[in-house]
Amino acid sequence: MAEDKVSAVLNWPKIDSVKALQRFLGFANFYCRFIPGYSKVTQPLFDLLRHQSTLEIFQDSTTFGTT
Repeated sequence: MAEDKVSAVLNWPKIDSVKALQRFLGFANFYCRFIPGYSKVTQPLFDLLRHQSTLEIFQDSTTFGTT
């Protein structure tokens, strides 16, 4: 995989909204064939999009800490 794409994922900005999560998953989904176990890794993130409490999760700043 291209080094710049790996860098883009590693340096992705903090996910702080539903739209930001959708953007990340859309980007990662394009490369899913290169990521072993992609569906198992991303399933919890997709589950966040389905639940009514998504807003509460993004309001809690400790859920997605900065790296």
